[in-house]
Amino acid sequence: MLLDRGICTVYEEKDVSGAGEMPRYERVIKMQSWYGELNFETSPQWPTEHREETRTAARVRILQHRGINKNDVAELADGMDDRETVKTYRITRAYHGVDDDSGERITDLTLEAMEA
Repeated sequence: MLLDRGICTVYEEKDVSGAGEMPRYERVIKMQSWYGELNFETSPQWPTEHREETRTAARVRILQHRGINKNDVAELADGMDDRETVKTYRITRAYHGVDDDSGERITDLTLEAMEA
């Protein structure tokens, strides 16, 4: 799969508040990679009673980084959009594996849209 859609920047949210203060988070860049879009289904074909409900807005593939976890933040800059819009998402799932076609190590991210 070609990773040519745009740039994905993954952030970790670090707590920078002092002891006893209200939590205050700062985003620290974990990695940047070109990404490719993956297909996904928004509603399951066979709903089940005990399933984790996720509101998937996008699925993307990036170069492998095993430090990426659920609840990290991803920003996608669309390389095909002339206006350079950046969309922000919460990572709900991260799959670390190998691309079937190329054998390249990849990470597939399932993303949920964040409110602005």
